[in-house]
Amino acid sequence: MSENLLVVIDSNSDKLVYEGGSNGRWTTKSGTQWYGNSSAWSGTASGSIHITFTGNTVAFYGHSPPLEQSQEMTVTIDEQKSYKTDFPADNAGSYCQWWQSPTLDDGTHTILLEGLTRTSLDFVVVTVNDTSVRKGQQVIVDDDDASIIYHGDWSRNIGPFTSHGGELVSFPFHNATHQSTTVGSSVSFNFTGSSIAVYGSLSAGVPGSITARYTLDSNVTTSKYDRPENPPQANAVLALRNFLFYSNGSLDAGDHTLLIEIEDVQSLTYDLDYIVFTHKPTLIRDTHLQYIVKNDNNSSFFLFLFLFFNFVFIFERGHHTHYHP
Repeated sequence: MSENLLVVIDSNSDKLVYEGGSNGRWTTKSGTQWYGNSSAWSGTASGSIHITFTGNTVAFYGHSPPLEQSQEMTVTIDEQKSYKTDFPADNAGSYCQWWQSPTLDDGTHTILLEGLTRTSLDFVVVTVNDTSVRKGQQVIVDDDDASIIYHGDWSRNIGPFTSHGGELVSFPFHNATHQSTTVGSSVSFNFTGSSIAVYGSLSAGVPGSITARYTLDSNVTTSKYDRPENPPQANAVLALRNFLFYSNGSLDAGDHTLLIEIEDVQSLTYDLDYIVFTHKPTLIRDTHLQYIVKNDNNSSFFLFLFLFFNFVFIFERGHHTHYHP
């Protein structure tokens, strides 16, 4: 039975088409508080976003417009009849998931969102049947996913925080994170791919540091994180969002295990939000077929060829065998 995976698409992807906005174009905002270090912003004039994707749902993350702007947008799915809908009522002006499509049939779809004023897009997440995930796509795994295993003292933190960089409120991915301040607590995660990155939030409101050790297969890396210098305000809930704790982008395609261990805590919290890895199918050895590519639609074709030539071989062998009494 197939399962759904979440594929993340950055705001600068060529799958996204922006129109309108201030001076007729969307502008780019840069900074480490954005996934991929940048986001697209419509400005003070109405803009639109168009995306073509393969999957069954799509969600948009970034800043919703502030209360003084229109909280309404126009949605068109698969070039059918358009309808109007509202941004999240309680999240005006915040960094959040500001729209998600209804569940659609698995397949290729188009979405057009219009009437976006003072709205930003950081990234898009597409829900994809695991048999449809393509080589090289970025799979995002929420901290609540069962594939992430917690050991030791961890707590689930729900809700928004004040984010470093001027925004009033930010919601973590899927609205929650896992936190620990206990030395020896750890996280393990198994994946199949060619790169991995670990994201969370880092407190910027209180002095301190936290140190973590990352063991990827047999490779060990230790990183220490200090409170950013000159935070905009002394506030215990102030934090850096989309903070990149760890990354490795040069792995051999295959199965890997990442272990995260907290080594030292000085007032700060290790706050895990999500993990992103690059999907890359691996080769599986079979008794008869030498190699089958997992999640590759060509596998059925190669299996057919194998069975066909085996049939021809057996038939020809039987046809040329003579009976000798």
